Amino acid sequence: MAEHNRMTTPDDPDFEGAQFISREAMIQHKVTQWPALRDIEWTWSIWTEWQFEWTDTETGVVSIETHDHDHCMICHEAAFSERFHGDLRSGWRSVEPSDPASWLCPDCFDRFRDQLGWTVAG
Repeated sequence: MAEHNRMTTPDDPDFEGAQFISREAMIQHKVTQWPALRDIEWTWSIWTEWQFEWTDTETGVVSIETHDHDHCMICHEAAFSERFHGDLRSGWRSVEPSDPASWLCPDCFDRFRDQLGWTVAG
């Protein structure tokens, strides 16, 4: 059963095919139901591809993959990439060390900055 104070993403077994009636409804759900969005410190950053290592649990084979894009953690519409035409090359990245970092498009940052108590790293 899903916890009430965490965001359930489509790849989560608790998602169970949930759908929103509009993109705006999905955005408002995230903003109001995801406490981890509050009081985050952000910095303007250039987005870059990064590599990660993973192990296939069935074969034990280790592979190195390239992470070639990220999406805005709120609207999911804006994409950050070095490869695709029209995607953002820079944006707001969370300062708190995380793997991977959280990214926001400029529109979502401006829209929710005051409401969610976000600050900009000095």
